[in-house]
Amino acid sequence: YYFQLESFIYNPILAIGQTVMVFTSHNLAANQPDRARKGIRTSMGMGIGIALAVAAVMLLIAPQCFGLFSTDPEAIAAGITVMQTTYPFYFFYAFIEVFSNAARGSGRSWQPMAIVLGNMCGLRLVLLFVFTHFIGGIRSIAMVYPPSWAAAGIMLMIFYFVSHCIDKPEFADKNAEG
Repeated sequence: YYFQLESFIYNPILAIGQTVMVFTSHNLAANQPDRARKGIRTSMGMGIGIALAVAAVMLLIAPQCFGLFSTDPEAIAAGITVMQTTYPFYFFYAFIEVFSNAARGSGRSWQPMAIVLGNMCGLRLVLLFVFTHFIGGIRSIAMVYPPSWAAAGIMLMIFYFVSHCIDKPEFADKNAEG
C-alpha cells in the first residue's frame, strides 16, 4: 500500500525532473544558458518545496491514508513506519531528478546514469546488509532509502557544477560540426 501512496510525493518530483531536461536542452540549443540555470534553480526550489509540503500533509494523515487500503492494524503500522522513515528526507529526491535531468538536457546521459545506479543499487545493497544485520525490522529496510538519495543527489550536484554542463553542453559541438 505504501507504493500507491508514495506516488503522491514521487510523481510531482519526477515530473519536475523531466521538465528540467526538456527546458535545459531547449534553452541550451537556443544559446540561453542563463535562462537554463534560472529554470534549474526554480525547479530545485519547487521540487524541495513540493516534497516537504506533501511529506508534511501525508505524515499528518498517514493512518487515514493507509486505512483506505487495509483494516489490518499491523499493515497500517508498517506503512506508517516506512513513511515516517522516508518522507522527511524525500526532498533529496529533488536533487536527483533536477541535477541528473539538467545534465541529460545538456547531452550528458551516461554520467548521471552511473551515479544513480551506483547509489540506488550498489550503496543500497551495502546499507541493506548493514542495517538489517545490525538493526533489523521493517524500519531498517526503509532506512536504506534516505542515505542513498542523499548520496546520489550530492554526487549529481557535484557533477553538475564540476562538469560545467550548462556552459559546455555536449550536443553543441555535434551541432557545430554537422
